[in-house]
Amino acid sequence: MTAQSHVLHCPNELIYCCFGYLSFSEILRSFSDLNSRFIYLINTHWSSIEIDNDLRQSRFRCLLQNLKPSQVCSLRLLAMNDERDYTHQSFKLFSIENFENLQSLRLNNISQQTFPSLIFNLHQLRQLSKLVIFDSPDDDNQLIFEQLFLNRIPKLKSLALDFILHYEPDAASTDYNYSSSNIEVLALHCYVDNANFFLKRTPMLKN
Repeated sequence: MTAQSHVLHCPNELIYCCFGYLSFSEILRSFSDLNSRFIYLINTHWSSIEIDNDLRQSRFRCLLQNLKPSQVCSLRLLAMNDERDYTHQSFKLFSIENFENLQSLRLNNISQQTFPSLIFNLHQLRQLSKLVIFDSPDDDNQLIFEQLFLNRIPKLKSLALDFILHYEPDAASTDYNYSSSNIEVLALHCYVDNANFFLKRTPMLKN
């Protein structure tokens, strides 16, 4: 008789390998309620996280209870227009500087309640190299310009923006005491006012 294998009998290394083929939401949905061993495996695998409104409240609470921000390298936040606003809840518990090893951040439909604070504190992410922002809720892009195009995030190499980028430089804004950004890849999927002004701050752009 041929012996049958079972996922519970697999070594941790093989399970981690399987996790690599699944999204964060799929891992939570499939394994978070299985047993204490899989809760441990999920907790130690959280280097890439997606938080969106498809998460059940119970799984979101499990995430917050076990999350170790310093081990997260990639974070995707999708808030939409939902009263739960998981993103806001997350950053009430963990400040942005706790994600000290974060390298990639994607913000999608973040609420007006959370967005300005997130952008204002991005400079505390010393390892951040890739940033994607969709649908900014703020019409005043002065803060975005100051945080992203004035080298306050020295390791930021890739930036993608998908919203109307409206910025009117005044006389004082042309004389910042900051060096130009180190951005090498800039994707603007949007209408941009004064595009040349942004390009002047990105001399490292590659073709």
